[in-house]
Amino acid sequence: MNSSKYDDEGDTSSSSSITSIENLRPLLYSYVESELFDRLRGVVSKKQKLYGQAVSTELKFWSAFATLAQGKYENSVHELEKVMRDSHQSYLPVLTALLYSHSRCELTDNQAVKSLTRAVMKAEKRADEDALLTTARFYMLLSPPQYDDAMKMVKSALKIDGKNLHALCTRGWIYLFQSELRSSNEEKKELLQSAARSFQPALKAKSLDSLLGLTRYFQIRKQFSKALEAINQVIVRHAWFTAALLTKARLLLSMSEWTDAKSTCERCLEEDKENVDALRILTLIQVMMVRIYISPGGIGTYLWDQQSFENNRGEAQEAQDVIESLMREPPMLPHTKHDEILLCYGKLMTRQKEDIDYVLRKCLKIIEVERHFVPALLCMSVALKMINQNGKARNQLKRICKIPYRRIYGREFEEAYLMLANIYMGTKKYDLALELCKRCLKYNKSCSKAWEHRGRIMEEEHSYKDAAEFYEKAWFYGQEASSTVGYKLAFNYLKAHRYIDAIDVCHKVLNKHPNYPKIRDEILDRARQALRS
Repeated sequence: MNSSKYDDEGDTSSSSSITSIENLRPLLYSYVESELFDRLRGVVSKKQKLYGQAVSTELKFWSAFATLAQGKYENSVHELEKVMRDSHQSYLPVLTALLYSHSRCELTDNQAVKSLTRAVMKAEKRADEDALLTTARFYMLLSPPQYDDAMKMVKSALKIDGKNLHALCTRGWIYLFQSELRSSNEEKKELLQSAARSFQPALKAKSLDSLLGLTRYFQIRKQFSKALEAINQVIVRHAWFTAALLTKARLLLSMSEWTDAKSTCERCLEEDKENVDALRILTLIQVMMVRIYISPGGIGTYLWDQQSFENNRGEAQEAQDVIESLMREPPMLPHTKHDEILLCYGKLMTRQKEDIDYVLRKCLKIIEVERHFVPALLCMSVALKMINQNGKARNQLKRICKIPYRRIYGREFEEAYLMLANIYMGTKKYDLALELCKRCLKYNKSCSKAWEHRGRIMEEEHSYKDAAEFYEKAWFYGQEASSTVGYKLAFNYLKAHRYIDAIDVCHKVLNKHPNYPKIRDEILDRARQALRS
């Protein structure tokens, strides 16, 4: 290799390109971030087949970058040199990447490194905005990223054209990435404000890169609803950009919108059947839905409460379908004892005696090896409750309550406390139930079901004022979603002569559940009558 070739500036004009890559850039960047290098190469290959040598040097550069990003530095040197030869120019991003690759090769060519260092310095002085900004993105997407070098490139580009939207967006992304590394709230806030100002001009033009930046901005600030609005704009304006669907799915997960997240992933898979990220997210959603379904604090009440199961067969069937789908696709799940317990709950959903017996045997087998494995003890308790062996179920739950609390099994401990508390309330052992509720709230103050149980205990003792206070918390932490909690709260407001509050809650329940005449007849009308009298 003749290293002196890097000293020749050559033709500084850009390669001709039949189509602009403005909208392709975010796609390429997303592939790099997700380490989908084969897909990145596929995009470039497709463009080359369509346009031959008219494909821009920038596209070819990113294809070579994929090899560099995988740590194949010797191979990336060869690919980058070919890009240089094909372009007939000293292209700054290629020179920078060559220097980076050479310096990390197992056998370093020191002469090449020296020559490339000089060439890079010369190229920086003559580079146009696009070359500078591609180099900036190169520095940003390295592992680890080099944000200071990236910002240097951006500043050089803005000196050429202070209104360059690509430059402003790139600066905005640097600020965003840097904000995620800051521990100081003040520093983070300042960087986010700078990012917002940088994106603003491009947002007026509704550019893809700026909309994606705005989405990330709101994500970092945990303003998920606003982030969702931003990504929806991307999906409407750039339907081909399937990566936006994945972003939307992750946002919906953050908002606990499981069903919508699942639908979004399925939509993504309709466009791209082999999208691994979509499959991963879908599997995560399914597992989380299972956890919700089996939770005695939520829908899982149907598992161990026969009457609730009969009244809510539709949701219970949905839960069963979800779990059975996981059972049909075992490769998507790691084979651990935790997953064995998850699949045991799938068996319990059938409510068939042979399946329940299978679960009991499986749990016993696990407990023989690990006596204090809380998930297995809880699953066994549920199974015993389902076959009306209430005494044995209670004994297993009491066994869990004697085990020191561990955060890793926080959900299981919470479910055990709630389940045992429910059993005690059924036998009017309110003191014991109350202690379990307090223990639950000690570790999770936002546990809606524990507050609801405390409200029920106070209500049973005709202490309606105290009951209302506890139901208020259950209503608040449950995001005002449960019509049952809403009814109980309104009822205790009525009993405590808080008629306006009772009416307000009734309206909220009826807005979400208009076909709920019970709350209208038994509480709303009575509260209105009380106000008139």
